[in-house]
Amino acid sequence: MINWEAIKKAIFEETKKIFKDYTEEQLMELIQLFELCLSVKLNNSDLKLDGIESRISNALQIILVDDVGKPKKTALFTDFAKIEPFFRKVLYLVNQGKYEKFDKEKKGLSALIGALSLNPGNIDFEIEDAEKLKTTNFKAYHLLKAYKLRNLESHLCENWSLKELYENIENILIVYILVVDRWKNELAEIISNENLQKEQDFKPYLNSVKEDFKSRIGRFVHIKGHEDIRLSHNLVIENGINDQENERIERRGSVNDLRKSSVPEKRMLIWGDAGMGKSTTLEYLAYVDADKKLKDPLNNIPVYISLGLLTDKSVSIKNTIFSKIGVDEVLGERMLVEGRINLFLDAINEIPRDDSNQLKTIRLREIQSLVKIYKKCFIILSNRPQDENIFKEVPVFQLQKMDIEQIEIFLNRNTDSKAEAQAILKNIKEDDRLEKIIRVPLMLSRLIEIYKVSGEIPKSEGEIIGKFIQSLYLREIEEKKDGNFHVKTIHTLLRHLGYWSLENKDTNSGMPENEVLNYFLESKQKYGLTIDIIYVLEIVTQLGILEKRDNLYTFAHQAYQDYFHSQEEIAILGL
Repeated sequence: MINWEAIKKAIFEETKKIFKDYTEEQLMELIQLFELCLSVKLNNSDLKLDGIESRISNALQIILVDDVGKPKKTALFTDFAKIEPFFRKVLYLVNQGKYEKFDKEKKGLSALIGALSLNPGNIDFEIEDAEKLKTTNFKAYHLLKAYKLRNLESHLCENWSLKELYENIENILIVYILVVDRWKNELAEIISNENLQKEQDFKPYLNSVKEDFKSRIGRFVHIKGHEDIRLSHNLVIENGINDQENERIERRGSVNDLRKSSVPEKRMLIWGDAGMGKSTTLEYLAYVDADKKLKDPLNNIPVYISLGLLTDKSVSIKNTIFSKIGVDEVLGERMLVEGRINLFLDAINEIPRDDSNQLKTIRLREIQSLVKIYKKCFIILSNRPQDENIFKEVPVFQLQKMDIEQIEIFLNRNTDSKAEAQAILKNIKEDDRLEKIIRVPLMLSRLIEIYKVSGEIPKSEGEIIGKFIQSLYLREIEEKKDGNFHVKTIHTLLRHLGYWSLENKDTNSGMPENEVLNYFLESKQKYGLTIDIIYVLEIVTQLGILEKRDNLYTFAHQAYQDYFHSQEEIAILGL
């Protein structure tokens, strides 16, 4: 199997010292463009260029990535070193008329190099001495060396030392990058245009994104944020300088408004305490972008990923992106390079814990790589503020608790009547302590649900979550008259699940069905309970206490897991 991520990393490591005048980002962009050019389909059998993508890719995989000995590498070297087919493909892509003329005249590699404007000094590749060019003409030197290798027979490679083998490998890699570098603007545009033909395939995905948030769009309230320069102090934005004080001016506003015009870095890290609406905000942005994309194919495609659900370390974030939107690795890579994806990576704090924190290390490195390499993509991350900010190049925006105006808007959008909204608002205004608590969107939304069921106004965070859970139980009993719904038993199972899932994972991360059922079974055996645990899983998911996404279960909010954890802790202590 071809692993292009590993191949590109290896090419970068092999060539970065040679291309020392290029930034890491510039070199990686060229390497990615090389992959895209190699992989793009020409759909023209007359060109006799079909197959070079698999032939060269396979050679690159074995030579640069696979753990094989020198004999296998030398055997594949000639497939890798025949640069003419790739050069012909580049010429066809950038200038079909020139290609047809060149092809008709049946000229060789030397003329092809000239046609691609890679030989401005008109060096005669047949008689020129490569060593004379080594210090005077970098490009010509490597092209000439590659030219000399063009007709090499595989058996001749067998006598090379390892040093000679790797010097020649390096030379061919440099030549591939040189031709891409010369035509990078034209190639990027051509490949981008070719991709536009596939946009209609995204409609089912985009409609599903909209459907996921459709029921909540009318209740959504924008949460304001402000930039915390202390956490992103190394950023420099020209239009954000206060000339008099020579200091950065903090950017303020809703996340949606900020990203439209105030964040030229195309990166944001949204920080907020539990319940502040980080996930809801990112899901809203994905909904908005999906709607725009459906109306105009030239808009970017949104991808929302809950990091707590990525429990398999063998599946990368990029694999998840490509799988979500239904594209292969080649097209997905192009879209990232070209900035055609708006990426929302939610809840860094919920990345699952495993042995030695390997998974978290892998994910953080992946995120760092995405942020560093794909400069054209708008990437928004979210995290809780108790974690250290390791993404110093990303501006941090702290979500601010709601003011009284936002609270009123929230009440009007989330209650059944104006009278209900006013009654709750009256209680809030009369209690300063309560007002501070419900400035967090989660707390206010749960308070509203409690009031709808019982007319009560709890006065503390723990009481709000507890009474909200109880109100869900009560509603289920009153509406469905379900004889199997035993509150104490179900509550006991959820306590156990909340306690041990948090103890074992340290976060509200995704759990497969069998893991949830195992926790329920442990509790059932521990307390001698008699209930169908599959029924319990179904019912608590219907109630919205648990949530199922991508075949994994989580508590619908971290606050629920925290609540059940504390309930089980109290039971263990016998309080």
